[in-house]
Amino acid sequence: MSLVKAKCPNCGIVHEVDSDKKAAVCPRCNEAYVVEDAITSYMTSKENDDSDGGFVRDDRSSGARIKAGEAFLKIKQWDKADEAFRDACDLTPQNYYGWWGRIRALTEEFTRFLDDTGARNIYIHARETKLKQLEDLYSSAATFAPEDIRESLSRTFTAYADSVRKTIISGKEFNARCNSILVREIAKTEAQISEADEGYMLHDTYKEPDRVRKLAAKGLGTFLGLLSIACAIWLVFAIIKKTSFIIPLLVLIVLIVVIFVAASIDKRNKETNRSNSEAREKYRRMKKELAMALDIKKTARIILNEETEDHSFHTSDDKSLRDAANRFLVDIINSEK
Repeated sequence: MSLVKAKCPNCGIVHEVDSDKKAAVCPRCNEAYVVEDAITSYMTSKENDDSDGGFVRDDRSSGARIKAGEAFLKIKQWDKADEAFRDACDLTPQNYYGWWGRIRALTEEFTRFLDDTGARNIYIHARETKLKQLEDLYSSAATFAPEDIRESLSRTFTAYADSVRKTIISGKEFNARCNSILVREIAKTEAQISEADEGYMLHDTYKEPDRVRKLAAKGLGTFLGLLSIACAIWLVFAIIKKTSFIIPLLVLIVLIVVIFVAASIDKRNKETNRSNSEAREKYRRMKKELAMALDIKKTARIILNEETEDHSFHTSDDKSLRDAANRFLVDIINSEK
């Protein structure tokens, strides 16, 4: 049980309450209230009572700010505890307890920053920055702490700082592994794009004939058709008149063979062109998809290594690309865990 002072939000009486409880009943008005709200109400009113004009405090208020910080620590209001201890440091910087109190508040009683940082550099960098801040605060605390207390502070902080450093080192190793995977993925996609380019160029041999060539081919086909009809009529007349029909027959056969060969070549060319066209379209789509995949992977690597979060998106496409890159990065990170 941890008894701290609280102020009833209903009648205003100040009394002691168990900070471990979530709710309590006021001894005067018998009304129920939330313990955390009552403690905060008391601390707020205490701050106002200890202040002179709202900002100027004498040395006696330093002790009050330290007590306030301790009370906020008990109810795990870490930000308010840090603010109270910071005020105490401003008022009496030679008092080690204010500096040590800030460390306790920022580390949430030495339980914060001990989990994995993850692979993203932004979290690793943030933890390094926070550890540097804590080391500066500890330096001040150790400078002003009595000699008999300094050793205890050193043991506690050194053990905590070493644990945090281990998470930072682990995070950097994790970051390096994910970077290696992304580099391989980017190189793989770039190679696939090169293959798609080669495939596209391989099937890019067909050129659409111009209008003159089309008309000439059409005219030649018409001429051969009419010539075949004429030869057929010639052959019929030769047979009817019982004259020699060898010549018209040979001419007709030659024309039929020429027309058949020309039709076969034209059909084969059309099939080849259609096949090339389909292949070009296939490689074009492939290149587009691979180019998008490459952008996603490159953006994922940027996100992995950035030290600050970039929330500025120039277009909706930028945001879509970043969202896709984030999803890809999450998949990479999860695969390495």
